Amino acid sequence: VWSASMAAPMRRSGTMPMSLPPLWIMAGAGVGAVVIWKRRELGVYASLSKDLVVHMPTCLSGVRGIGELFSRLKTMVFIAWLESNHRGNIIEAEATYGAQAVAEDEGLLFQTGTLAHVRTAVDFSKAHARRAAANAPVLHDVVLIGGGHSHVHVLRMLGMEPEAGVRLTLISRDVMTPYSGMLPGHIAGWYTRDECHIDLVKMARHANARFVHASVTSIDRENRLIYCDDGRPPIRYDFASINIGCSPTFLGRSGYESVAEAREVGVTAVKPIDNFSARLDDILARVDDDTEIAIVGGGAAGAEVAMALRARLIKILGSSQGSKVAIKLIGRGEKLCPNHGPAVQKVMMQVVRERGIELHTGQEVVGVENSTLVTKKGDRIPFTEALWCTQGAAQQWLSECGLPVDEDGFIKTSTTLQTLGDPTIFAAGDTATIEGYKRPKSGVFAVFAGLTLARNVRLVARGEPLEHYYPQSEFLGIIGLGDGTAVASRGQLAWRTRWMWDLKDWIDRKWMWNYSLGLPDMPSDSIVPASAKVAGEDALELLKDDMRCGGCGSKVGATTLSNAMKRISIPTRPEIVVGAESVEDCAVVKVDRVLSCQTVDFFRAMISDPYNFGRIAANHSLSDMHAMGCQPVSALALVQLPHALPRIQEEDMVQMMSGACQALKESDCALVGGHTVEGIEPAMGFTITGHMDANESALLKSGMKSGQRILITKLVGTGTILAAEMRKKAHGVWFAGAVKSMVQSNGPAVTILRKHGVTACTDITGFGVAGHLLEMLKASEVSARLSIGSLPCLPGAVELVKRGIFSSLQPSNLRSRHLVFGKMDHEKYPLLFDPQTSGGVIASVPASSAAAAIKELRASGVDAQDIGEVFVDSEAYRIDLVDN
Repeated sequence: VWSASMAAPMRRSGTMPMSLPPLWIMAGAGVGAVVIWKRRELGVYASLSKDLVVHMPTCLSGVRGIGELFSRLKTMVFIAWLESNHRGNIIEAEATYGAQAVAEDEGLLFQTGTLAHVRTAVDFSKAHARRAAANAPVLHDVVLIGGGHSHVHVLRMLGMEPEAGVRLTLISRDVMTPYSGMLPGHIAGWYTRDECHIDLVKMARHANARFVHASVTSIDRENRLIYCDDGRPPIRYDFASINIGCSPTFLGRSGYESVAEAREVGVTAVKPIDNFSARLDDILARVDDDTEIAIVGGGAAGAEVAMALRARLIKILGSSQGSKVAIKLIGRGEKLCPNHGPAVQKVMMQVVRERGIELHTGQEVVGVENSTLVTKKGDRIPFTEALWCTQGAAQQWLSECGLPVDEDGFIKTSTTLQTLGDPTIFAAGDTATIEGYKRPKSGVFAVFAGLTLARNVRLVARGEPLEHYYPQSEFLGIIGLGDGTAVASRGQLAWRTRWMWDLKDWIDRKWMWNYSLGLPDMPSDSIVPASAKVAGEDALELLKDDMRCGGCGSKVGATTLSNAMKRISIPTRPEIVVGAESVEDCAVVKVDRVLSCQTVDFFRAMISDPYNFGRIAANHSLSDMHAMGCQPVSALALVQLPHALPRIQEEDMVQMMSGACQALKESDCALVGGHTVEGIEPAMGFTITGHMDANESALLKSGMKSGQRILITKLVGTGTILAAEMRKKAHGVWFAGAVKSMVQSNGPAVTILRKHGVTACTDITGFGVAGHLLEMLKASEVSARLSIGSLPCLPGAVELVKRGIFSSLQPSNLRSRHLVFGKMDHEKYPLLFDPQTSGGVIASVPASSAAAAIKELRASGVDAQDIGEVFVDSEAYRIDLVDN
C-alpha cells in the first residue's frame, strides 16, 4: 500500500519509471502482511500510522484466511491506486496551471484527468457528424424517464456524439437531480446545494433533448404511451428507459404522498433529497440546547447523516454547545450498517460513541405520536426534530403497468438492461434489478450501468446486437464521518483515515464536474462567409451570435419594423377603426354594433417541451386580446413541424395543439382551423378574432393620465433566461420559473384591473418593458417616472444580465434607450429592454385604487407590482428612473 501510494508522485515528477517494479509491490504487500499478521490477536484495530487505521475483525488462519488476507490486501492496493491518481492529478494540475490558480479554481484540477467511468473517445473535431444528426429527420423517439445517474451519462454521451435520426426526451419530476453520495457532505456544510445537484435542464440542452418537467404515472406498453401527471396527452416512445430511483417510505407506506404524511407528524424524510435540502435550513435555524434530533434508519446512510449533522452543529454552535445537542440514531437491526461487513460495523459503532450519538438498535419504529417515536417493542423515544432515513421502495406504478418486477417491486432486467419480456423498455439504477445479479441499491451501480445504457440506446436504434453489463459482486464504499475523515468499506475490510475523505471528495467533485461545469462546449456549426467583410460591421456583428433566440426574442426589431411599414402603401376600408398604422395590440373592425378585434402572432419554439410550448404560444397570442379588453372568440393556428416520420409528426402535432387548446379553453376561445408546414424546428402562431360591444371602450395605449400609477403583472426576465438556457448558462430552477410564468394567462389579471378603473393597457412582449411603455407614453402624450428597484424580476434574471447574457433582440431594443433617463447604472436597467415571451401587462390605474388592485391581483396568484407614476412634462415623452 505504501509503495503504490508513495510511488505515484515520483512517477508524475519524472523521478521514477511509469511502471511500478514488482519488487516495490512485493515489498509493500509483504510489509503490510507482516504488520497485520503480528497484530492479528488484537481483533479490532491495526494502527499502521498516525493517520491510518485498518480494521481486521478476526484471526486469519488456514487456506480461507490466506484468501481473505490477499482479498483485503488487493482492496488496499486498489484504494492506494485511487489515491495515487488523486495525488497525481493535483501534481499535474499544479504543474500545468500553477498552484495558486488551482487553489482559486478547482475546476482546473478536474480538467487535467478523467475518471474511468466518464472517459470518451469522441473526436470533437467531427462537427459534421453533429450537423448530420441535427439535420436528419426524426426516426426514433427515445424517452428517458427520470434523471438518475445512468440517464445523465446517456445525455452526456449522446450530446457529444448524437445519433442521427434519434430524438431524446427526458421526463423528470425534478429540474435538479441530487447526487446522493454528496448529501452527507451537504448536511455537514462541506458542499452547497448546487454543488451536489445536477442541472437536468442543462443536461437536456447539451444533448439537444426535449425536457418535460412532469412525473410519470403509467406506461401503456401495448401502444407505447407514457402518461404524466400534468394533464398533457400521453407521450409516445419507440424505446424508453426508466431511471427514477427509489420512492420514499414512511411507516410502511411508500410514494411521495408519504412525505406529506410524515410532515404532518413532525417528521422530515431525507428522500426526496431536494425537499430535505430546503427543510434542513429550517431545522438548523431552530436548534438550541433543548433540541433532540432523532434519525430513523440504522444503515450507512442514517449513520452518515447522524455524524454529518453532528459536525454541522459544531460548526454552527461551536464545539461545546454543538456537542451537547442530543442526536439519536434508531435502527431496526441489531447492528449498525447491517449491509456492510463486521469490520465497518465495529468502526462505525466506535465513531458513533465518540460523537456522543445515542444509539438505539433493534428498534423498529411503528408509529409517531406527539413528537414521540413508538417502537415495535413498546419503547417511546421523544424528539423535537425527526429525520426519516430508511431504505426506499419501488414506485408503485411500475408493477401496475405490467412491467416485470422482483419481490420488492423493482423492475427485472437482463444484462443488456432491457426489461424482461419487453425489449423496448430499459431500466437502470436503483429502480432495476438485473436477473441473476441482485445487488444493494447504490449509486455506484447506476453510474457504471450508464456506460452500457448509453451504448445500448445507440445500438438498439441501429438494430445492432446490444452490450452486456455484469455488476461487480463487491464495490468500494467510502463513508464520510462528517469531520473530514472517512471509512473505506469493501468486503471484510474497513480502512479509516483522514486522506480517505480527501479521496472521496475528489472522486465526487470530479464526477459532478463532468456533468456540470465540465460539459464540453460543442463545436459551432456556423460558417462565416467570405462576403461578410464586404457587407460591413453589422454583418460581422450579426455572425458573432450563432444562437438566435426563439419566442418573442425571435421578433424583428422595432426600428426595422417601423421603417419597413412606413415605406408600404397600406390598403384600408371605412369599417377599420384601428388598423396597421396604429401601435395598438389588436386591429379593430366595426361590424354593425359590434367591434371585431383581430391579432396575429407567430414564433419559433423557445422551449423543447411541445405541450408547454403550445400553451405559451396560445397565451402569448391571446394576450393582445386581453390587453385591449376584447373577448377572444376564434383562433386559426399555424403550426410548423420538424422533418420526421409521419407518425412522429402526428404525435408532435397532438402535443403542441393540446397545449394550445388548453390555453384557448381557459380564455373561452374556439379553435376553428389552421395550417401546417414542415420546417427545421417547431414553430407556432395564431390568428385570434374577438369582439366587444360598440358601446364599450377598448383599453388603448393612449389612455394614460397624469397622476395614475403604473402596474405590471408578471416578473420580468424571460428573454435573458431563455438566452442563457440555450447556452447552458441558466440554472434549471430559473428556467422552470420562467416557464411557469409564460404559461399563465393574462386574462384574469386584466379582468381584475378593469374592476379598479384601468384606462390604458398593453402586454409586454418582444420590445420589453421600456419599448412597450414608451409606445403608451407617446400615444398618451405623457411621461413616466419608474422606481427601477421595484421592477419585479424572475429569479436569476439580474444575475444573468450581470454576466452579460442577453437575448439576441436586446441590441435592437436598446435603440430606444435615448428616451430613458436617470439610474442607468442600476443592476435592473438592462431588464427594461429584455424581450418578453408571454409577458405580463403594463396598466395605468387611478392612484386611489392602485393598492386595492395590487392586493386583489396578488390574492389571485398574479405577481403584480406598482412600479411608478404617470406625469405630464413640457418636453417629449420619456421615462425617468429613480431609486424609489
